Amino acid sequence: MLALLLAALAAPSAGQEPRLEVTGEVVGQTDDALDVRVGLTNRGDADVPSLRAEGELFGHVESRALDQGLARGATSGLPFSFPLRDARPGVHAVSLRLDYEAAATGDRPARSIVQVAYVLVALGESPPPAVRIFAPDARMDSVGRWRVALESDDAAAHRVRLRVILPRTLRADPLESTVEVPAAGRVEKELLLFRVDAPWEAAQGALLVAATDGEPVTRTTVATALVQVGREPGRMPRLRRPLAAAMGLLFLAAFALELRRYLRARA
Repeated sequence: MLALLLAALAAPSAGQEPRLEVTGEVVGQTDDALDVRVGLTNRGDADVPSLRAEGELFGHVESRALDQGLARGATSGLPFSFPLRDARPGVHAVSLRLDYEAAATGDRPARSIVQVAYVLVALGESPPPAVRIFAPDARMDSVGRWRVALESDDAAAHRVRLRVILPRTLRADPLESTVEVPAAGRVEKELLLFRVDAPWEAAQGALLVAATDGEPVTRTTVATALVQVGREPGRMPRLRRPLAAAMGLLFLAAFALELRRYLRARA
């Protein structure tokens, strides 16, 4: 029982921004639960006044808060306990959503930041990943399409459960799906992306988690990507048709009024 790997993903930042480094370790295990400590270190140039983290494993979600915040260069940790629920041996991904504030610095006001991250933990065995995930960075406006691909990493066919992990500012459809990965060649999967309240002209972090399904030992692959949200659509393009219709009605009304005046004048 050990923590295998850690990774954090956030939108790229510039200047005075916090940059959280995420680590993880298994600190205890019983027949019913797995205890994981998630470490957080602020490697950026701005303090974090407060932070809330949401961790998910085996479908169980727990929330933790770091009310004292995280100063620049400081390190802290959050404990999570996840029910095992007859989990298979192998490697599993703890997905994390981090919501925190970046303190005001210089001429930049305080601002909210969302970040997704993960920690891989091994139960009993630590097999290598079964598949590869090809996840190019995505671009979208209010809606976008994201085409990803998977291929076998060991020349064997696998059924995998593919999950999309996004900050709450974005939504994907489907969030979870089963993909049959052949022994040779790639299989593509198209995902729909929807903007909820993500900032315009900003990048948001995304994770793709593929775990083998129905095999004696679970093998997990995680890929990271960025979703670039475009410029806010202008209001005029949306109003062009209604305005054109209104102008047409006004023209017809003016024409009818002039025609009636003309007919009265000749009567």
